[in-house]
Amino acid sequence: MIKGYTEIGQAIDFLADDSPKTKTVPNYQGKIDFIPNNQFSIPVDSAKVLANGTVPAKFADRIVPEVLWTLDRRYLIKNHVIVFDLLATNNWERPIYFAVTVSSDNYLNLEDYFQVHGLAYRIVPINTKSDYPYVGGIDTEKVYNNLINKFKWGGITDPGIYIDENIERMLYNIRSSFSRLSDELIQEGKLDSARVVMEKCEEVLPNERVPYNIFNLPLVENYFRLGENEKALEMMNKLKNNAYNELDYVVSLEPKFANLLDYEKRLNLHIINELGNIAQTYGVNDLQQEFETKLQEYILALKMPLY
Repeated sequence: MIKGYTEIGQAIDFLADDSPKTKTVPNYQGKIDFIPNNQFSIPVDSAKVLANGTVPAKFADRIVPEVLWTLDRRYLIKNHVIVFDLLATNNWERPIYFAVTVSSDNYLNLEDYFQVHGLAYRIVPINTKSDYPYVGGIDTEKVYNNLINKFKWGGITDPGIYIDENIERMLYNIRSSFSRLSDELIQEGKLDSARVVMEKCEEVLPNERVPYNIFNLPLVENYFRLGENEKALEMMNKLKNNAYNELDYVVSLEPKFANLLDYEKRLNLHIINELGNIAQTYGVNDLQQEFETKLQEYILALKMPLY
């Protein structure tokens, strides 16, 4: 293994080289394609990325001289190699995006250089440590413009349109984007913009068509942070009812079927627990007590370990 970081172009050149010295490793008899490092770098021309809009001027002081990252796996499959080749040859000429729906397994440990632009992450030469559940950084101005002004919404609120589970998952990703944007705007002190974002989310993704779920937890808290207690309580009550209904259904099943829904059980118990924490934080004592009681009741009914 090579010590230090290998420039990504050199890594791809090594992989593409067909000479015997690049296809043999100790204790292995046959030929094998490999890269002798798991730490990589991409050089950054700060003037270029500012001039072509890869990085807005407002983030100029955060540009890194090179993108550095470590791959935490021992293999690459073909689609990963294609991404590496794009990174090696693109030279910051064109944007490279990952859809928010892509499995994190395909991020190749580049998350800290992601910047969300709506429903996609763009690779930028800015290091932002991911803060679970969010990935990378966010350009709130760009995301706001996309979600509020550019994207065309419609159809979901029509009860005659069927929403299958795949579409529903996509809609939850969209709700998560609204949620993250509102959270970041509040942190930036842009409270009026945060309200607009949250109202838009309610307008295009109502509970009646896209049931409130875990992605509504930040929205509930954000309404409290904005002093919109009535809206916070309305969303909290709808979200709790959804969680109760899910768990009541699981409780009604025979054990052999209920045992197949471990993820759903834990997810909804988590929602109730987090709602209790939010209620406690913002002094909604009656609901906080209700959540605590219901949580224990469901844990007993589902024969779950202590939460």
